[in-house]
Amino acid sequence: MKQNLCRLSITALFTLMLVPVVAFAQADYSSSEIVSPSSDFSYQQSLTYNVSVDYQLNRQNQNNLQSKISALSSTADSAIFMPVLFGVSIKDLTPNFGEIRSTGGRPHPGEDIMAIKGTPIVSPTDAVVIRVTTDLSSSEGNAVYTANPGGETFVYYHLSAIGEGVISGLVLTQGSLIGYVGDTGSAKGTPHLHFEIHNSAGVVTSPFIRLTIEFTPLQKILFLTKILTQTSDPVALSQFLVTNFRSTFTNDI
Repeated sequence: MKQNLCRLSITALFTLMLVPVVAFAQADYSSSEIVSPSSDFSYQQSLTYNVSVDYQLNRQNQNNLQSKISALSSTADSAIFMPVLFGVSIKDLTPNFGEIRSTGGRPHPGEDIMAIKGTPIVSPTDAVVIRVTTDLSSSEGNAVYTANPGGETFVYYHLSAIGEGVISGLVLTQGSLIGYVGDTGSAKGTPHLHFEIHNSAGVVTSPFIRLTIEFTPLQKILFLTKILTQTSDPVALSQFLVTNFRSTFTNDI
């Protein structure tokens, strides 16, 4: 049985490596109507209307986001799955939450998980994306913030890239793509995931004591199958994974 599952996982991965990249049709952008300030009155009317519409849309978006967050479980998970999908096990972690770093002398507010640049990062729980940042001049670099069960917030810093399709308001299931391990922001030259957990009161807590379980090889294959359908270059990602994590796909499951 194990050998059959192993052959299935290997076949699935190498088959996906041969799948051509899906061509995406370019969006048909229609030119928007430009309001000309032909008179002060008509121009001010258009401004007032636009501000009102923007406010209503923003309020509606906030309500929709809050509705999605409210649908999450009210109980936080006591044990958290390893979010780096390949190449890192629980035994590889060393506690570094609270360490005083030389830069600024402030306690380190997360757990740094060392990993190979480009490795997929997935959500350990059901979640809702609440913020995505791509300011490479900031210390966090590419980052994703999610609302999680029990009113918690998880934070993922230094990503080499945000996961394809990951935007604010996106509902994630366990194993959904967050992004890829990187060294953006203040992590230049040292690829890793900076992972934070904030409790329902907004207080940052140690992820290390809760990162105690790993996804099974079969779960990882199932998550990967979905990721390969959404990544912009499934062939390149498949080749990267086989090159760096071949044992994951050849050892018995």
